[in-house]
Amino acid sequence: MDTPPPEAPPPPGPETPLPAVGDIISAGMRAGMDNAGLFFGLWAIFSFVPQLLGLVLMTAATGMDKTAIARAFETRDWALAFPLAGFWLVMIALQIVGHAATLAGCSRILNGQTPGLTDAIRDGLRRTPSLVAAGIISAFALLLALIAFILPGMYLFVRLSMTSAAIVVEERGPLSALSRAWRVTDGRFVDTAIFLLALFAIACAVMLGLGVAGVIAGLAGSVIGPGGRAAASAAVTALQFQLLAWLALCSVQYFRELAVRTPSAG
Repeated sequence: MDTPPPEAPPPPGPETPLPAVGDIISAGMRAGMDNAGLFFGLWAIFSFVPQLLGLVLMTAATGMDKTAIARAFETRDWALAFPLAGFWLVMIALQIVGHAATLAGCSRILNGQTPGLTDAIRDGLRRTPSLVAAGIISAFALLLALIAFILPGMYLFVRLSMTSAAIVVEERGPLSALSRAWRVTDGRFVDTAIFLLALFAIACAVMLGLGVAGVIAGLAGSVIGPGGRAAASAAVTALQFQLLAWLALCSVQYFRELAVRTPSAG
C-alpha cells in the first residue's frame, strides 16, 4: 500500500520567529554568487559603459582638466557646461534604472527564476517611477523627522526601509509600498534594525577593503600605467556593484520573510 506523501509544513504565521540574520545574509550571498553574471551584465550596462563614455567626453572637452570644468560653470561657458551637465543627468538616470533593475532581478531570483538581462531591465523600467516617487516621499518624511529630532528620523528610516522591496516583490505603487513597509515592520523594529546594522557593518568593511585597493592602484600608477589604473578602477567599481546587488538580495529576502508573516491589506 502506497503511503501518502507528507503534508507540506504550514506557512509561517505572525508569531513565527524570523530566520537568523546570518542565515538571511548567507542566502543572499549564495544567490549573488550563483547569479554573478546577471549583476556583472547590469554593471557593464549601467556603470562601466557610461563611465567609459564620460571619460571620452571629458577628455575630448577638457583634456581631463577638472579646473576647466569648474571654470566652465563659473564663467557660464554654456557650450561646454550644458553637454557636461546633460551627461551627468543621464548618468544619474542610468544609476536609478540600474538600481531598479537590480532589485527586480533579485526579486525574480528569490522566486526561483533565472532572469536574463532583458527581464531585469524591463522589470526595472516598469518599477522605476514607483521607486523614485516612494524615495522622494520617504526622504521628505525622514527630513522632517530629522529636523524635529534625530531619533524619529532613525525610527522612520527603519520602518520604511523595506519600501523598495515591497515595490518590486509585490508590484505596489509608491504609497501602497510605504504603507506595506510600515505594516511588515510593525512589531519587528528591533529585528529590522539589527538586520540593517549587520548589512551596514559588512558593507563598510567591504568598501574599506575596496578603498584600500583603489589607493594602492593609484600609488602604483607609475608602474601599471594609465591602462592598468583604468582596469583597476573598473574592477573596483564592478565589485562595488556586486556588493550593492548582494545587499539588495539580502533586503528582498528579508522583506519576503516579513511579508509572509504579515497579512496584506491590499
